This record gives sequence, structure tokens and C-alpha cells, in this order.
Amino acid sequence: MTQSATELAVQHWNVSPLNLTPEERYRIYPWLYEAAEFRHHAGEKVLEVGCGTGCDLLQFAKYGALAHGVDITPRHVNLARARVNGAAKVVLETRRICPSKMASSIMFTPMACSCTAMNRDES
Repeated sequence: MTQSATELAVQHWNVSPLNLTPEERYRIYPWLYEAAEFRHHAGEKVLEVGCGTGCDLLQFAKYGALAHGVDITPRHVNLARARVNGAAKVVLETRRICPSKMASSIMFTPMACSCTAMNRDES
């Protein structure tokens, strides 16, 4: 039986989470810290889709954003919750995420997102 893209991603990231320290992450990707504009969203609701282990999510929270993260990988969600230690809300989302439906219930600051194409229709 063929696995879906989502199943393959969950299987991979549960075994090999990308759990870099902030120092490692921003040394490897030096442009990311400024590109993400962590410091510019104090008091705003920020949603990070595909939050991984929460490294960027924590930066938003540190600078005063009301940060929320979602991920499809249980291991990433557990690592992110430990990293943010209550500074942001992190949830496991195993269903297909539809931003337009999500936006109708809560408004988030429009942000660029670097996430994989796990939300495509598998049918």
C-alpha cells in the first residue's frame, strides 16, 4: 500500500526531528532571523504552520507575539511544547489544514511561511 505524503512526512520527522538550537539554526540560516521579523509582531496573533520543534515559534513569543504553532508530527509537537515551555500554544493537527476556514474563527497576522506541501489533496 502506498503511503500519502503526509504519512511519509510524519514517519520521517518522528524518527529524525530537526531539533537545532536557536544558535545553530540562525548560524546555518543567517538571513532567517531578520526575514521572519520576529521583533515586529508584539501583541499580534501569529500562526506558524509546520512549527517543527518550535525554534522560530519561541522567537515570536519572546518578542511579545501571541504565538500559535501547528504541526502534523507528534514528536515535533512534543519537542516544540518543551522548547516554548508555555510561552506559545502548540497543537498537533492531523487533518488537512484549510487556512480560509481557520481564518474565519480567529484572525492571525499575515505572515510568510516556509512549510512543506503536506496539505495537498491526496485523492
